[in-house]
Amino acid sequence: MNAFHSIWSKPSKNSQYSPQYFEILTAVLSALEWKKHNGRISMVCDSSVADFLYSNHLESAWDEIIISLDDIPDSINPKNYWAAGKLFALSLFDTPIVGIDTDFIVWKKLNFKVPLYVIHKEELTPECYPDLPEFKKLAQGFDFSVKASNTAFFYINNSNFLKLYTDTAISFMKNYSPHGISL
Repeated sequence: MNAFHSIWSKPSKNSQYSPQYFEILTAVLSALEWKKHNGRISMVCDSSVADFLYSNHLESAWDEIIISLDDIPDSINPKNYWAAGKLFALSLFDTPIVGIDTDFIVWKKLNFKVPLYVIHKEELTPECYPDLPEFKKLAQGFDFSVKASNTAFFYINNSNFLKLYTDTAISFMKNYSPHGISL
């Protein structure tokens, strides 16, 4: 089963990717354990992260390194949309696909019998999920009574949903400003 990690260094304080030791050790362990039990895993990142991985001879932890997150538009504010890298990474893949945060380790073989799986649901708290009337305009027809899905670990095996999800999220990040959505 194919999976991916993603690291977009732009939201960090430094322009050069410089993780703590425990962060990179956890990411490597996450990748190696996934490969041991479940299949291929890619690292989707920007060039700063790729430079770090190659210069420290860590690239073999992943089956491939995909350097595509340098292409995230500058109009997307990395402080507001720190998870943009994960969404852009997800948009590169076909289903079925598993997304795994680099600090999440899967210790056994998994077998999904549903088209969508997330690690857990979350309340739509204003601290994390502001009530944005502009988003509701963009996402007409969405059911806002459904709890948010935490994507520290997720599985998607529905290509229509994958496209709708990534297209809607990326469109929102590109078009939302404090003054409204510019479509």
